[in-house]
Amino acid sequence: MSDGAYEPLLSEDVCSCAMIVMCTRTGQRASLTWVERSDRLSADNYRAEILGGIALQLLVKVACEGKYLSPSMSPRFGCDNKRVVHHGNHPWRPLLANQGQADVLRYYQNLVRSCPAKCKMYHVHGHLDRYLRRDEMTPAEILNCDCDQLAGAALRWAVEHGCYIDRFLPGEDIVVSLNGCKVTGSYMRAITRHWGDKDMIPPGMFDDVYWDGVEKVLTSCPEMFSVWATKQLSGFFGNNHLMRHINGHTVDVCPNCSCHPERPQHIIFCRDPARSTVFDSSVDKLAEWLASQRTDASLTILLSEYLRHRGPDGLTSKQTQALVQRCEDLLWTDPSTLLDEDRYLLDLDFDALGDGTAASRQMWISEMEAASAAARTAGLDGADDLYSNTFQNPSQPIDTEGSIRFRRRCRRRSGLIEYTGYSSSRTMEEVNPLWPRLLLCGCGKERLLPIAVLYLGRLMTY
Repeated sequence: MSDGAYEPLLSEDVCSCAMIVMCTRTGQRASLTWVERSDRLSADNYRAEILGGIALQLLVKVACEGKYLSPSMSPRFGCDNKRVVHHGNHPWRPLLANQGQADVLRYYQNLVRSCPAKCKMYHVHGHLDRYLRRDEMTPAEILNCDCDQLAGAALRWAVEHGCYIDRFLPGEDIVVSLNGCKVTGSYMRAITRHWGDKDMIPPGMFDDVYWDGVEKVLTSCPEMFSVWATKQLSGFFGNNHLMRHINGHTVDVCPNCSCHPERPQHIIFCRDPARSTVFDSSVDKLAEWLASQRTDASLTILLSEYLRHRGPDGLTSKQTQALVQRCEDLLWTDPSTLLDEDRYLLDLDFDALGDGTAASRQMWISEMEAASAAARTAGLDGADDLYSNTFQNPSQPIDTEGSIRFRRRCRRRSGLIEYTGYSSSRTMEEVNPLWPRLLLCGCGKERLLPIAVLYLGRLMTY
């Protein structure tokens, strides 16, 4: 007889089992208890019941080793879990792909198949001591109640003293571990979830993906396409970043745009004109197919625009080019047209700005425009227009009319700069007509508030 115990209020990751063997002739009994500590996703009553069946099978295997057994000998094992009884009586049936507690069930069936004695499992109703007196129960029901009490006592003692069995069972043929934890259920499900935790998909969105639909699509495609898609998503395919480990002569650069390194993501984000043309053509074909399938127009536009705005910055090639051009224009801003506390914006590392993200460039452009607007509000000479303080021709002679030296000389002749304030009755647009443009400068919502606060602080200062 075997039974298991699991008390989540005591410990969520610990389960125990107990087994009792009784001789029907002499009435003598032998008992054994196990306590296993796994994890809160594996430990449960079902695992405890299977461990009890394993303990019985191991005891019988040791007892029968090296001895002659009559074909008529057929020990009977009782258990109060019908699923354990079913797997014990049908050890040759394969387990399902999503079978829970697959590791111990596989081990349990292997023991039953290899046991010299042909064991027979039968079901016993458990916990009858709650409803019947001991003299009203059968011997099998009494044994089951005794096993339940032994398993519960062993569980409480093990949790108190920290004594547990090894999770790796003796002679276990297959053991799969992820992050040092033994996989107890479906290998496919465990590996899929482990794969989803690698930042490929945000953990909170992993279960929102329609995986059954993905599987259906991949099975309807040619096999090599499925292989390609798997390689692309996993990042293990023939890009130069990986090929250099195989061939030492391979250079880790993109053969089209010479970008370094050529990682898997670069295959899609490459800005080479030829690759961009092929990518845009693929997006056009996808949009045509969506339209032919009578897909909602809003969804078609959403998917098409999302794919066209490829790249880590979420900008199209034209938007990126316009952003770079605006940065290049602002680089030639005359420092004298900015307030003293804003001139630090022209002292940064422009190489780092060029190699940085689009968000950092947008932030710098917004700060430069806010600084120019603050200088204009303060009445600073040379800041009459937001775009007039940039040099359109940096190769112009130094001392010609309109140059930096010329304007500085004019300011020295005119004396001190006269600062002008603004009346509280004037609107924000009257103080600075570029205020709405500042709010729509193109930066994200998360950057809008600090820029607005910065701008208001500068206005109130003057």
